Amino acid sequence: MDKKTFIAILLLSSLSVSSTLATQRMARIIGGTPANSTAWPWMAGLVTKQSSTIAGVFCGASLVAKDWVLTAAHCVIDSNSNSFDVIINHAKLNGSTGERLTVDQIIIHPLYDDFDLTNDLALLKLSTPSTNTPIQILAPFTFQDNTGKAALALGWGTTSTTSEQNPTELHQVDLPIIDNLRCDKAMGDITDEMLCAGEGLGFKDTCFGDSGGPLIVFDTESGSWRQAGITSWGFDCAEPGFFGVYTRLKKYASFISNHICSANELPPAATLALELQGNRVDLNWSTSDATSGYRLNYAAYPQAPTIYSVDINQSTSLSIQLGTGSAFYAAITSYKGNCLSGYSNIEHFVIK
Repeated sequence: MDKKTFIAILLLSSLSVSSTLATQRMARIIGGTPANSTAWPWMAGLVTKQSSTIAGVFCGASLVAKDWVLTAAHCVIDSNSNSFDVIINHAKLNGSTGERLTVDQIIIHPLYDDFDLTNDLALLKLSTPSTNTPIQILAPFTFQDNTGKAALALGWGTTSTTSEQNPTELHQVDLPIIDNLRCDKAMGDITDEMLCAGEGLGFKDTCFGDSGGPLIVFDTESGSWRQAGITSWGFDCAEPGFFGVYTRLKKYASFISNHICSANELPPAATLALELQGNRVDLNWSTSDATSGYRLNYAAYPQAPTIYSVDINQSTSLSIQLGTGSAFYAAITSYKGNCLSGYSNIEHFVIK
């Protein structure tokens, strides 16, 4: 059975959000451990309206702004904003801490395909802001979700491939990110907008029903945990030779920024000055109080087949020694949380 047929059968069997759908589409952390109840305050979940927190959670999610939550499109494609609530910082479902908030608006990615789960992303506007701190997603063109990077998946789902009893506390599992070519051979139809993770041995997984939960990585450039993916689909749970497939968030960073950030929340674009002295490149750029950090974006000159970016945090200048023959474009982007600026002026240089 190919992937599209498998997903079609899964989706046809799940036509509406209900307690039955909640069980089918819940996250399934296989081979994981209970999470630290205070480690992930931005962790969110979708709860069927008028259900208890324990019984009603049917998908994972993450807080990406005080009043915006990120999840998978397939979690909410058949829903309206009155059919479910969002819980935040509620690691212990039977605990008294955490928030339960209503939803004002659902934005599904306009190119989402409910058949093959491409562009599997949705944004939920909360009726009232959360008091918790959002997680930052990975920026465009980052290296931090490359093959071999250690990742962590979170969810409240079933912890066994045979049991349908779900834990009352948040679980986490360590999963390595794998190459898309390797994943495509195992799973089929893997696009650049998808990310795959797993050890493929049948012991650890998030499975096809993880539904909107976050896949996070420790960003060595910023020294913080950032969200790399949204759990999207897979074949069964922890089957040897298969992997979990996630929506690759760095591909959607600008889409998310454009929808969750008002005009006055967007940081201004910097102005870049570039000076070449022998083999040394000096870069300086303007600053703003409306910015929490900057990224250096660069690509080979004069052809630019691939763009790369590096988080330089709050630095406002950079000097680099490069070899003779080096030639690059360079530009600066600014960020404040998940709100992104446009590019600064784009400069280029050739070291002769």
